[in-house]
Amino acid sequence: MNSTGPHLLPFLLVVGALLSAAGVASVVRGRLLHRAHEQADAWPKVPGVLVRSELVTEASGEEVLHRVEISCEYTVRGQRLVTSRHTHGVALDEPDTARRALAEHYPCGKTVSVSVDPSNPDRAILITGIPVQATPLLNVGRLLLGIGLGCLFIGLLVALNR
Repeated sequence: MNSTGPHLLPFLLVVGALLSAAGVASVVRGRLLHRAHEQADAWPKVPGVLVRSELVTEASGEEVLHRVEISCEYTVRGQRLVTSRHTHGVALDEPDTARRALAEHYPCGKTVSVSVDPSNPDRAILITGIPVQATPLLNVGRLLLGIGLGCLFIGLLVALNR
């Protein structure tokens, strides 16, 4: 019997279980983001007007963070409503540049199409693109799940060869 076997087995099982759990969680979160986008994109559209479009800068220690705040006004059955919800279709390679471009592409006063939840008109969203964090979450999750299952499989082989 290999002398590393007794120490290797618990390591493989723990690491395999943790990586598998993290992979499943990541895949589920990515899929939920995709599904929410698909559902909102299928909602009825109404015209709206942007009443706020601002690139907000915040300092956090030495790091400067940017985020886009967009609000649009829309009307459903004669009722004027406002939503600040929008998808975050921001490129991950240059997020600050993409956020600036998003704010510039959606200036105040611009007429937009707003997706409105048919069961709750107060719930609406401006679709600015597919949520870009969903695809990396799915891919990383699949990778972690594959590695985790591989560790568990190798742990099983080690246990059977004892």
